Amino acid sequence: MMISLIIDGKKIKAASGTTILKAASKADIHIPTLCFLKDYPHHTSCMMCVVKDKSTDRLIPACTAAVEPGMDIETDSQEVLDARRTTLELLLSEHIGDCEAPCRRACPTHMDIPKMLRHTSGNDFEQALNTVLEHIPLPALLSKICPAPCEKICRRKDYDQPVAIQALIRMLARQNKEKLFVPPRTSGSRKKIAVCGAGPAGLSAAFYLASSGNSVSIFEKNTRACHTICREFETTLHITQAVEQETARLQALGVNFHFTTELGKDITLKRLLKDFNAVIIATGTQDPKFWKNLRLEYPDKDAAADHHTYETGEKKVFVCGSALHPLKLAANAVKQGRECALSVDDCLGTGEARLKPRQFDSHIGRLQPEEIKEYLKSASMLAGIASVQNKNLILTPAQSIKQAERCLHCDCREASSCALRTYSTQYQVRASRYKSPERKPVRIINSHPFVVYEPGKCIKCGRCVRITAAKRESLGLTFIGRGFDIEVGVPFNQALSKALTHTAKECVRFCPTGALAFLSQEEEL
Repeated sequence: MMISLIIDGKKIKAASGTTILKAASKADIHIPTLCFLKDYPHHTSCMMCVVKDKSTDRLIPACTAAVEPGMDIETDSQEVLDARRTTLELLLSEHIGDCEAPCRRACPTHMDIPKMLRHTSGNDFEQALNTVLEHIPLPALLSKICPAPCEKICRRKDYDQPVAIQALIRMLARQNKEKLFVPPRTSGSRKKIAVCGAGPAGLSAAFYLASSGNSVSIFEKNTRACHTICREFETTLHITQAVEQETARLQALGVNFHFTTELGKDITLKRLLKDFNAVIIATGTQDPKFWKNLRLEYPDKDAAADHHTYETGEKKVFVCGSALHPLKLAANAVKQGRECALSVDDCLGTGEARLKPRQFDSHIGRLQPEEIKEYLKSASMLAGIASVQNKNLILTPAQSIKQAERCLHCDCREASSCALRTYSTQYQVRASRYKSPERKPVRIINSHPFVVYEPGKCIKCGRCVRITAAKRESLGLTFIGRGFDIEVGVPFNQALSKALTHTAKECVRFCPTGALAFLSQEEEL
């Protein structure tokens, strides 16, 4: 028998016994889920799929509630969205896991340091450098002058010494001098962009704009790039060669350099706007007179450029780096240059400058000594190297592999595919809303040859329990305990390897949070 109902204003017919979730899906209406798994027995556990039946004024789970005559279902009203947000915040109240490692959070450029370390430990230096270049286009330079806040916060230092992140980046830059990273193209056609200033911000903006297929010209008043930095650090760090290497990388990408050419003196903004599709001003700190001559208001009054998109009041003119506001770290200038480039690419490609919002990031907080030992289970016990104290230290490839193996891997192995993180970003959750002042300790179970299980990340969705039961594992996984103490585990306290003899890959694939993951993040599903 066919049943008529309404979902989000659409009149729909579905067979009797059909769930609201399935009926909505057939009508191309997406309802989020965390515990539902197609083709497997199901029971409601997460309540992420909650919808409202206006005919009864009730909130109901779409994954198990069957369609009924006269239903008028809302899937995205404010009440429904608030209920889902509360669901996520309750799940996060007992979630024990970091989406991102502290080293990445501390990095001004937000470079994916753990990913770089994994490629390095796997002897894939080319891919390791590509990972660096995704956020740091000047690795030879920054690995000498950055104060390395990543190493200051590395959790490994609470056991012995931090991972020598900065020295590893120096090695990668030296090993792969000619390697060019080309990110995904973000605009529809090749554009001409002028960058005024060859400091860290200008070079960074030029790198990413050129990498995405644009024609870029840099105008610099001095005779070389990073003139101020070279003058400041050359005596102690000998960085001229590093700057030359970065300049050569940009030239290989097709960037044209015009030295001894000063904006407002040798070339006008009006002329640049006539010859180029967009102009980026990255000239370093300037006085109000400079901006007045350009007919742009002084940036320190927050009038010349938006601090999120870097757009000025003048169409297709952008400002970044210390020209926008004084910056102490070159790494911050590099970050702004990259963001500015993405904004320009968006503006020229879609007509609107916008930046991707920052993803939700779960925090464990400070680890106790016993918790650090949990992470040490899969890390090398080799002693560290004091790389920050020796900015000219260059590790050999063999030393670099050994050093990268010391990483505790305290970031999430499935951060990019974690549904809990994706929905937490989408619903703008407050992770601390229901958190207890005390949390359960971190536990890492690696008694399987290629899978690791972190119970603190498990949301008890039951997917792995259903998979191992349906696939007839002799032990499988099951729910252990009752109430707040319930968790997914192996019966009779057996090893994980005995529970997942032939279903490990499927369980990892369908785990919505990364509680079950491959020991190597790069292993294919």
